[in-house]
Amino acid sequence: MDSQLSIVLVSYNSGGVIDRCLGDLIRSQAFPIIVVDNNSSDNTPAYLRDSYPNLTVIDAGYNIGYGGAANIGIKACQTPFVLLLNPDVMVNAEEITRFFKIAYNHRNANDELDWTVFAPATGAKSFKKQGILEVSNVLGAVMLFNMQKLNSIGLFDERYFMFYEEKDLCLRITKAGEKILLDSDILFKHDKGTSSGSSNKMYYLKQWHVAWSSMYYFEKHFPNPQKKARSLLARYRFKAYFSLKKQARIKFKARLNGLKEYLSGRDCRNEDRTPKGFDRVA
Repeated sequence: MDSQLSIVLVSYNSGGVIDRCLGDLIRSQAFPIIVVDNNSSDNTPAYLRDSYPNLTVIDAGYNIGYGGAANIGIKACQTPFVLLLNPDVMVNAEEITRFFKIAYNHRNANDELDWTVFAPATGAKSFKKQGILEVSNVLGAVMLFNMQKLNSIGLFDERYFMFYEEKDLCLRITKAGEKILLDSDILFKHDKGTSSGSSNKMYYLKQWHVAWSSMYYFEKHFPNPQKKARSLLARYRFKAYFSLKKQARIKFKARLNGLKEYLSGRDCRNEDRTPKGFDRVA
């Protein structure tokens, strides 16, 4: 059964994290694993190729973003099921095999797989121990795709650089009348925030894209996005200048600038395809 499953990882300066969290999984050679590297500056591709000869490492060529890189990896897979994993998810081959068997055997009355995405819990909030639940969305950290159904809906929207790409995909899946299932009895621990660094510069970049991506998501899927934009502008502007803690001022200054960029009709990437949000770090 395992030959039906491939695993995709998206890397950005994540060589050490992949080694720590997923080294045993890679060494097991239980599944074909593809790493798509988003133009890391820390020699991640060469390190992974040297350390794990069984890996397939694809260089994206530039930092295309999480959804875009995930799409490259998914398209390169030859199996009917693809598991998208964040590099900072701690899981081994035995746990994935068990999880996949549960997903593969979860069928409707006609013995058909009627789900598009199947996911485990990734933290205390989703680890409810209530069995398999139908939900409206799951985190992009771990998503098992039934490719027959996903291909009819489409992959990640690559206009997002970071954040909201999985919310967008999940909403498109549910709008199409398809199912997203969460196995709340299984936990894949997500060491959140360690896969791409934690400097103020990286924090600012992430918060900038939270704002840009959220506004794109609202405008794409919901009525009256301008009302939402006005509310967020006022909130971010106030908190950017009057928050007592420096980290909060960085956060809301970044969100204010990202939102302004979106409302000006500009993309989240520069002309050279690098992500915006690196230019003003408080």
